[in-house]
Amino acid sequence: MRLFSLIFLTLLSLEAFSLDHGAANSSTDAYKVGRYSSISTEPTPAQLDLLSVIIELDFPRSIYTVGSAMKVMLLNSGYRLAEPNASDPNLKILLGSPLPNVHRSLGPITLRTALNTLAGTSWDLIVDPVHRLISFELVEDFHYSFEAKEISHD
Repeated sequence: MRLFSLIFLTLLSLEAFSLDHGAANSSTDAYKVGRYSSISTEPTPAQLDLLSVIIELDFPRSIYTVGSAMKVMLLNSGYRLAEPNASDPNLKILLGSPLPNVHRSLGPITLRTALNTLAGTSWDLIVDPVHRLISFELVEDFHYSFEAKEISHD
């Protein structure tokens, strides 16, 4: 009986060792912070893609244009608006547009989605991840309607 107990305990301890050893190898991105808990050492999705960070904003009444709202949104993001001379010449229309009341409170929402929401469907978000610049281009369909309106006013 004693031999049986010894074999059983030996097998049990070998099993426990193999489970513990396997767990250490399977999660190389975890750092043990306690007996039963560990934390990930991998960056979060928002740290890898800065525009996927979740934001929640209530713009004050002093922010009255889409351009000033976008500048506030981008303050701590690591991104900034591209210079106007390097952007779509029509961008001044978007940036100078009044901020709609429905957009004064945004979130929780990703930064990318918030920028697209402020711009609307007539603008495409342009991201330069190397220089961390944000810009917008007028969607092709709206180019033609915009030019037709200019011609009709002449």
